[in-house]
Amino acid sequence: MNSPMNADRLQALAHRLSHWLNEQDFTAQFTVDELEALSSAPGSWTEAQHQWQGDQAEALGVLRWALSLEEVVPNYDQPFPPPDLQAMLGWPADAIHGSDHTTLAGFPYNGTALLTGLAQLRPWPALLAQRGAADCWLWRVNMADHQRAHPTPPPGHDYGMLIGIASEEARVAGAISRPVQNDFPVRGQPFSAVPETLQTQCGRLAAARHLALDWLCGYASSWDALPLASAA
Repeated sequence: MNSPMNADRLQALAHRLSHWLNEQDFTAQFTVDELEALSSAPGSWTEAQHQWQGDQAEALGVLRWALSLEEVVPNYDQPFPPPDLQAMLGWPADAIHGSDHTTLAGFPYNGTALLTGLAQLRPWPALLAQRGAADCWLWRVNMADHQRAHPTPPPGHDYGMLIGIASEEARVAGAISRPVQNDFPVRGQPFSAVPETLQTQCGRLAAARHLALDWLCGYASSWDALPLASAA
């Protein structure tokens, strides 16, 4: 991956993609952050840009689910799988591991016509239900952050009871299958028992999905203008 030859090939592919996007006038629909990422040289992204790209990929998964191109929204401890862009764009799933892949000869091309008759927006109640699920998970992540900052609950309050009530409400709302030890389930364990790094990952997934669902539900017409849900 780090050889000069591979870097040159990746650079050529990046230039090819950028030129094609401009030809198709797709960049006119890009956000400021997307344009900045596109103009960066391969291998030059910062850690923050890599995290942002992961968040955008997760939001894309929600949009694909909303168009019935993904069957289900994964649990909040698992990201969406990378989409198969071979048919639509000419980018095979393993291209990043070998930029000399023979199928990249025609990359990129516009194969979105294949979506005709396949893409169908899910009903409004389904979108609202998923937005409610993201809300539930954001609440749980933020509660964990609050507990770390304030180990002793306010007088008259009990963290365990609050989490137990919220877990049952999340189950009824369809946000979780069933509570584990009166808590949100994460890989078979209660949320409170998993490492903080995994809790943070759940929070990033919830925030990214919430952003896409806010856009779908009309909370802002511009992606960049969306108020960002916070998992911090």
